[in-house]
Amino acid sequence: MRFRLSLVRSLMWFAIVAAPLVSRALADDAAVCDNAASGQQIGACTHGAQAPEAATSNLSSSSASKRDGVGDRTITDFTESARFDPKNFGFLLSRGTAYRKKGDFNSAIADYNLAIALDPSNTDAYIARGIAYREQGDLNRAIADYKLVIILDPANALAFNTLGLAYRHKGDIDQAIADYDQAIALNPKYVESYYERGSCYFEKGDIDRAIADYTEAVKVNPNFADAYNKRGLRYSDKGDVDRAIADFDHAVMVDQKNVDALSNRCWARLAAGRELQEALSDCNESLRIRPNDADTLNNRGLLYLRTGKFDDAIASFDAAIKIDPRLISSVYARGLAKLKKGDATGADSDMMAATGIDPGVAQELARYGIK
Repeated sequence: MRFRLSLVRSLMWFAIVAAPLVSRALADDAAVCDNAASGQQIGACTHGAQAPEAATSNLSSSSASKRDGVGDRTITDFTESARFDPKNFGFLLSRGTAYRKKGDFNSAIADYNLAIALDPSNTDAYIARGIAYREQGDLNRAIADYKLVIILDPANALAFNTLGLAYRHKGDIDQAIADYDQAIALNPKYVESYYERGSCYFEKGDIDRAIADYTEAVKVNPNFADAYNKRGLRYSDKGDVDRAIADFDHAVMVDQKNVDALSNRCWARLAAGRELQEALSDCNESLRIRPNDADTLNNRGLLYLRTGKFDDAIASFDAAIKIDPRLISSVYARGLAKLKKGDATGADSDMMAATGIDPGVAQELARYGIK
């Protein structure tokens, strides 16, 4: 009787306290992974793997600390839950995910190892461990885990997508494309694979195929802001500024705080030589969200220079160069601004330093009316 009473109480505790925790944590990753198949923009499955030109996340330190606090509480909750059921696969998988999101990859992998020991045929644990290995930088082990999943489940599109990410991080772009091909063959609405394959094609210099893949991505998910942003960049590479601006417009419409799209639209408007005040607003808003972006500071400096605000231009170039001393366009343009102010000595110093590194910088800036 006492055993039955204890069991009942344990089950009640699980239903009231632990089960919602498991459900919430699993939903975090599983729903996102499922959304990849149904055309939603995803992050937790691939953790935002981006092309080299893409900017990093703009989480503020305050929001990051809040997220870390939630992660600590989640780990504590699952640890407490595991005391009642130490062989619960869901607890281990979910706590591992909480550790991974905090950047504690060793603890995450330890939990995934225990989960795999409990159920060696469960593909979720191998994929989760593979993601942890990849984020830790151990690409060979990540690839081994994804291949195990494919052996267990040859029709697992997520495994092929994550395998493609790992190969791309290794620099094997052709193999990454082959894996994305397979993921899309298994699931023609796998938006993340279109997006990542488009970035691979860009790295290979095939801009038209990159544009085609980003177009497929936004067909599947019309609210995929980053895909519009990437397609806009590729149109800009082709010199099609109007289409580029239209894509940046769409990205900002979908996500008003998309700093990359705001910064890129600022540059595209400057390159087109129109809507310069709107361009300045774009740069300012992007810098409000992500203050220390050297490229955006450079773009704002060029706008100030083009509109005759030379002191503001020099201040922006100074800030950009402080962050990235290799930003030659800022060094040369700062020289132009100094020349406009009558500082011939300072102008010569900047312009000679810039052209000594990149002789074509003056001609490049002149294309956009900066001279």
